[in-house]
Amino acid sequence: MANNFAEAMQEGYAFGTRQRQEREQAARNAELQGLAPLAIGGDVNASNRAFALDPKAASAYQGQGDRLRGQLRGLAKSLKQSSNNPQLQAALYRSALPLLKAQSWGGDVPDEFDAAQVMPVAEQILAMTDGVKTANGVPAGFQQFQLTAEAAGLKPGTPEYQQAARIALGQEGRAATGGFSFEMIRGADGRERPARRDPRTGMVEVFSDSAGWTPLGGAGNLGGGRPSSLGNPTFTGPDGMPIAIDPLLPAELQAQIRDNPAAFNAAPSGSSVDFGAAATGLATGRSPEEQAALTTAAQEAAKLKYLPQVQAIQANAAIAQTAGQEQAKSEAERNAAARTKAPQLLNVERGLNRIDMALQKLDQGVIGDTGPIDQYYKRFTPEGQELDAAIGSIQNDMLALTRVPGVGSQSDLEQKIANLKYPSLANDPAVNLRNLQQLRAFIKDLSESLGRSQPAAGAAPGGWSIQRVE
Repeated sequence: MANNFAEAMQEGYAFGTRQRQEREQAARNAELQGLAPLAIGGDVNASNRAFALDPKAASAYQGQGDRLRGQLRGLAKSLKQSSNNPQLQAALYRSALPLLKAQSWGGDVPDEFDAAQVMPVAEQILAMTDGVKTANGVPAGFQQFQLTAEAAGLKPGTPEYQQAARIALGQEGRAATGGFSFEMIRGADGRERPARRDPRTGMVEVFSDSAGWTPLGGAGNLGGGRPSSLGNPTFTGPDGMPIAIDPLLPAELQAQIRDNPAAFNAAPSGSSVDFGAAATGLATGRSPEEQAALTTAAQEAAKLKYLPQVQAIQANAAIAQTAGQEQAKSEAERNAAARTKAPQLLNVERGLNRIDMALQKLDQGVIGDTGPIDQYYKRFTPEGQELDAAIGSIQNDMLALTRVPGVGSQSDLEQKIANLKYPSLANDPAVNLRNLQQLRAFIKDLSESLGRSQPAAGAAPGGWSIQRVE
């Protein structure tokens, strides 16, 4: 919906314009469809009207008519050339019969070849296509040109009409449909240079840093160096030797060289002169060998520039890798040791629990603690025997847990174990309690040292775990 009256007016006007244009286009299309057979058949008025309605469609009709006339001319020419062979004429006619019947005169075309009816028509077709004046007195070729010129708005006698006639006769070239096309070409020296192609003449020109745009195959030098002076006019120097001058040099400079050749280090004609490496300009590319050398040099320069940083990174990576490997190895060894000593730790824990229970029962017994006699009698009680057995059950495991291979017969831990005092019937109960607490603390420290690398959940690799009973 329109927001205001002005917009509604504009939309209504645009809608009406579109409808009118659509109606006009439909009318033109309908009229063109009716003119098409006549324009293809060569009707001048129909062709003029078709060009006025739609020049593009009229040109298509004209082209189709030209093809039809070419086919008819070929048939007429073949029939005339085979006039001495009626059988061949009949065969040619039968092969072209579908084409003839497809035209507007299809109902008048006989089904069989009849020289009396067909040959006059063939003669008329040849006369029309050969440029001989037809019944209306206008040559067929001129009629086509006149239709095209009138459609383009050209009037006879004007300069534009005369130029179109000269182009049609081939006396003047047609205008190019595009500008210069540019590309890159590779010379014999392997270098790429810009090239341009003239669409009117087909000539290709190559850009030279010294001579500008030069026709391909002309005097330009694709080698990238100075043009050769061989074959150029020479003159005789003061020493009697012939001297050649580069024709590309300015005329003033050539005159100065002729006046004083020694000042320009002139070389005798035919001798070789080293001008050094050919300098390339902005328009000249590099040869594959030069590009490969520059690429390699740039890569090597980049490597040298960042070599210290790369070496430092590699060294740090090697150190980190070695440290990680050592750490992993150490952890693996600790884990293996923990798995090996886990059963012994558990056995020591159980033995300490047995010692604790035996000491408690001894304290609760009827035999007091009055001296050596009580201690002697306790040795023969079940609780006393349980204490001795429990102590004996953990001594070997304690030695195994603290032994360090390769240190000798006795390690520091073994010495510490030797200094530890196990509970004994000869000790006071308070002393036995302190000895038991010291043993538990030692086993706790040892267990934590072995299980320090284990997971936080307390489970060691292999599915075992260390449990303590306080």
